[in-house]
Amino acid sequence: MLSTIKEIFALLNFNKLTSSYLAEIAFIILILISALIINYVLKAYIVRFIAKLSIKTKSDFFQYIVDHNLYRRLSHLGPGIFIYFLTNNISTNSVKLLSVFKAINTLSSQYILFTFLWFLFGLINTTHEFYLRSAISKRYSIRGYIQLIKILLSSLAIILSISIILDKSPLFLLTGLGAISAVLMLIFKDSILGLIASIQVTLYDMVRVGDWIVLPSMGADGDVLEVNINTVKIQNFDKTIVTVPTYSLISSSMQNWRGMKESGGRRIKRSIKIDMDTIKFCDEELIIKLKKIKFLKDHIEKKENDILLYNKQFGFDEAYLGERRQTNIGLFRSYVEHYLKSRTDIHLKYTFLIRHLEPTENGLPIQLYIFTNTTNWVEYEGIQADIFDHLLAILHIFQLKPFQNNIDLKIQR
Repeated sequence: MLSTIKEIFALLNFNKLTSSYLAEIAFIILILISALIINYVLKAYIVRFIAKLSIKTKSDFFQYIVDHNLYRRLSHLGPGIFIYFLTNNISTNSVKLLSVFKAINTLSSQYILFTFLWFLFGLINTTHEFYLRSAISKRYSIRGYIQLIKILLSSLAIILSISIILDKSPLFLLTGLGAISAVLMLIFKDSILGLIASIQVTLYDMVRVGDWIVLPSMGADGDVLEVNINTVKIQNFDKTIVTVPTYSLISSSMQNWRGMKESGGRRIKRSIKIDMDTIKFCDEELIIKLKKIKFLKDHIEKKENDILLYNKQFGFDEAYLGERRQTNIGLFRSYVEHYLKSRTDIHLKYTFLIRHLEPTENGLPIQLYIFTNTTNWVEYEGIQADIFDHLLAILHIFQLKPFQNNIDLKIQR
């Protein structure tokens, strides 16, 4: 084509040297104009045609590709490939113009390389967004792998780019990289540790996006927003954002509350400390009073029969200290058990335990070890508060008192 243009300028009565220069300049302008025309045709017709064809396939993935303009990104390769092949084998007597053509050829190859990398990044991002729509994405996060693939592709593109500029084989550069691998490992230490941790976290399903985790050493207590190669982003319940290294999930103590959320029940483990001076055997008056409570009537009558049979069997009378008698603390525990079982917000399929803990100088702890049937924090706290409001308010009916230190507070003036 270049020789044809030279012949045209020769016919216009230009001398040989002038016609050669003009032909080469015209050739460069023609290349650029042709590249612009190719770019326009690809975008206006071919890309539009492929996009319509993809829509007709009724595939959600292809629709994602159309929405993210991946075909348009790919169309940018057309002009670059055209310029590269057209300037690849140009022969000219001018050393300066030869160097210009070589520079254009090198730039076009760089353009092709990084445009293709841009397209691959778009394809990877589109695939990731499509994956996030699936149910399995809530269980397994691939964000770390996506970042790893991008890093590898970027590294490969840089190596190829440098090899094109230096006109050397990529293997030559890779051999050189081996000599500075120790330096690279030192520079990218956090990335390497993060990559290994990210693989372990995903492989062992330790953390997912949306999990509530607690990292005391990092001051993190909230929901996981992102899991990347280098960092994990956590939103605390006070709405602050904490960013911690990914490898801290492996190297330090972490508590994940996902099991609680998936179980559908949340544990209440709290005690009421009873003043031991108020614990006593029930007299007849207290028994009659407590029988009026719906939850306790049948229990008290059954217990009375059992105690009567036991005492008769061993010949105990009221004067003997070893006889069995009902206590106000025992009836209180029975009331708590029946009361909680009557509530619809308590999960009865999980551990249900009302027990004494070891007596201390602060009284006798009566511990509730039960589960609510909701994991919502606000609802859970409401249920827990409602239960203990009721139990503390009803203690006096059993002639019991909660333990509390009587400390005289003196205001210093």
